[in-house]
Amino acid sequence: MALLVLAWAAWVTWTSLRVQAEAERARAELQADRADLDASAILEGDAVERLADQAQRFDRIHDRLAHPLLTPIRVLPVAGRQLSAASHQAAAAATGLRAAADLGDQLRSIVDRGMGSGPERVEALRDVASTVRRGEVVFDQLDLGPGDALLGPLASARREIDEAMVEVHDGLDRTAQISAGLAEFFEGPSDYLLLAANNAQMQNGQGMVLSGGVLHVEEGHLDLGPMQPLDEVPEVDPPIPLDADLAARWGWLDPNHDLRHLGLSARFPVTADTAARLWSALGHPPVDGVVVVDPVMLATIMEVTGPVRTAGGEHRSDDVLEYILNGQYQGYPADSGDDAYTLQRRDELDEIARTVLDAFEGVEDLEPEFLEDFHAAAAGRHLLMWSTDATVQAAFEAAGVHGQVSPDSVLLSLVNRSGAKLDWFMRMSAGLSIERAGDGYEAVLDVAVTNRAPADGQPRYVVGPYAGSGLERGEYLGLVTLTLPARATNSRFDGVERLAVAGADGENRTIAAWVRIPRGSTAHLVARFELPASSVELLIEPSARAHPTRWTYDGRDWKDRERRTVAL
Repeated sequence: MALLVLAWAAWVTWTSLRVQAEAERARAELQADRADLDASAILEGDAVERLADQAQRFDRIHDRLAHPLLTPIRVLPVAGRQLSAASHQAAAAATGLRAAADLGDQLRSIVDRGMGSGPERVEALRDVASTVRRGEVVFDQLDLGPGDALLGPLASARREIDEAMVEVHDGLDRTAQISAGLAEFFEGPSDYLLLAANNAQMQNGQGMVLSGGVLHVEEGHLDLGPMQPLDEVPEVDPPIPLDADLAARWGWLDPNHDLRHLGLSARFPVTADTAARLWSALGHPPVDGVVVVDPVMLATIMEVTGPVRTAGGEHRSDDVLEYILNGQYQGYPADSGDDAYTLQRRDELDEIARTVLDAFEGVEDLEPEFLEDFHAAAAGRHLLMWSTDATVQAAFEAAGVHGQVSPDSVLLSLVNRSGAKLDWFMRMSAGLSIERAGDGYEAVLDVAVTNRAPADGQPRYVVGPYAGSGLERGEYLGLVTLTLPARATNSRFDGVERLAVAGADGENRTIAAWVRIPRGSTAHLVARFELPASSVELLIEPSARAHPTRWTYDGRDWKDRERRTVAL
């Protein structure tokens, strides 16, 4: 009998060690796979196969833990709890991974049949939303077993599973929101004010809007009406009321009666609401929302629609950005404007935009690589969307195109006040350092702005000077603008006695200082602000510049093409 007990104990020990080693390997491989489980991998099928393989692996682990010879362990208070937890975790992992693989297969099937056009597009989006919602039910019903008093690896595994479940739930909920909201958007009927932004003349986290028109959306189709240059739009008189913080910070630049003066606040929902009310005040029918798109997003869309041929030649995705932001202006005489060429230039821009939109509407199959590029451009504030419909707005927020900065955000911008298209030649860098100071943190931001405008070869329309500005040719006048968390205190620029802007901007705080930078020169500014000890992180927002700002912090450097988290 003693030999049987000893043999049983040895088998239990061997089985436990074997299961533990296999579970550790499975966990490690699954952790590595999580980094690669993007939309591209799922839609191409590779990730789905890996998920199914991992599900089988955890099935085998669960089967070993359910072996009848382990039954005596289950009645023991401590060991039984550990065994029960391990068994439930393995079963939950297998069920969750299998559900994820099945969900990936279903989504791939929807995409493989094509998103279609017109009503088919709306139906496909609704199918995605309902499929994802069904998948959510499976994950919500997973039984993870006991979570208290777990030892060593089991406690770590439970924490990892809990974190993964939060990620899965958030991801599925976000996908369902986006799909359902976009279905509502494309179904319509609705009218959106489409504003074309120009990154050669920047505002605060977006280009200056220089033309606008109505985008009609109905039954999956997009119909763009006439686009109107905003310098030909009369000013609204009397000016419309402004959001209180917008009026207090930026009211002196008249954003309440000129559409071109929008985008001064980093809060796009406020900008969009103001734009919609301005449009109505000009005598147009009310719109259901506002869309701002810039040449960076246009170039991204052209990756899938292909080249555009106009009277001015062929434009491709890899050269259209330079053409729109600089090349198109080369037809102007060196030192004056030309009304005839202005009409020709605007007609060509309109033709490019319409051709791309028409081609994009007809695209039924979107490759994963394009979806990733599109998401990256949208994450960089190159597409901003706002809707009066709550479901559609929730989709815009989930997709990250709503343009609302976070209460923890930092956004560094350069607002062009030179009246010329000089931002194509401007380069910015920002070195951030954060140190403990007293009961909180002190942050120092070293900003450099370099003017690379050439000495010759550019018309006055591009490099100025704008009539009456008092600037020299190629000289840049602007506002270095810093949007900070609301809890930031004592914010300032060294050596600047009087800030151009200072105060609350919604849940944030904004400061701005004037810079005047001759051609070939660099302006240096040092900004400082303090944060309370309870601060955990800062979110560095993208500036939407055609040439992104280069940031450095704690030995790392990056370009602000998308939001970046900085841990304190």
